[in-house]
Amino acid sequence: MSILRRRGVELLNDFVRRLTTQVHLKRTEKSSRQQDIHNTKIVNLRSVSPTVKLVSLEVSGLTSFSAGQWLDFFVDQVGPVGGYSICSSPDELRQHRRIDLSVKYSPRQPAYWIHTEARVGDQVKIRVGGDVFYAPERGGDNVRLPPHSLLLIAGGVGINPIFSILRHAISLVQRGEPAHPKAIHLLYSAKSKEELLFREEIESAAKMMRMFTVELFVTQQKPGLNESGRIQFSRLARKEIETAWHRLQQYASPSTFICGPPSLIDSSVDILAGLAVSKKDIYYEKWW
Repeated sequence: MSILRRRGVELLNDFVRRLTTQVHLKRTEKSSRQQDIHNTKIVNLRSVSPTVKLVSLEVSGLTSFSAGQWLDFFVDQVGPVGGYSICSSPDELRQHRRIDLSVKYSPRQPAYWIHTEARVGDQVKIRVGGDVFYAPERGGDNVRLPPHSLLLIAGGVGINPIFSILRHAISLVQRGEPAHPKAIHLLYSAKSKEELLFREEIESAAKMMRMFTVELFVTQQKPGLNESGRIQFSRLARKEIETAWHRLQQYASPSTFICGPPSLIDSSVDILAGLAVSKKDIYYEKWW
């Protein structure tokens, strides 16, 4: 590549990053946020798929968040404020002062900084936000009070808040909390097997807990020779959502949490509406 062409690419990427500087703040301007901004330090940074990096933050001052919430993510040397859903559980913050994010590559900042420049030890700032979360032990209007079951639907990196909810729900079961779900079913779709984030932990939990079941879908990859396991090489369809909801209904009325591309959210909501599921039992946010 010539020097002029390389410089042109750099200028184009810089224009894209500047153009999208405050996209997250604009999209979430009506969402609830905590007032305080907290200092954090990157303590772990590693690739978890060909396009996604896991970022572990050691947090000062913040004592709680709810499973399903997201962060405003500030990097002083970059400028634009990012927005990333938390994939760790509230327990990990309480016990280890740690929050995990998994961030997909993008030319937008600060995702571009995370993938190309960030290092362990770097300082960043965060602020918790989000109106869709799972905290049945606290009661309130956000989620159905017990007894309930959970239908979790995720597409791509939309697994992040869903995984946080799953881990919190499993923690409630293990602690014997009265508010724990009676059953959990996860429907998770990604483009390839390599992009099925947290697959090992998800499948391990399904093996250990009879009340938790999972179906995995890969949409842009064909099965290999002697392919076996729980992966379906097809799109998540109406049949799987309807079957999962009816099965969960046998245990307790399901609350459904959805995160993924807008098309996945819209189609899932339409399918659930066809089952006469109340809108107050379906939870999602569209801001990415």
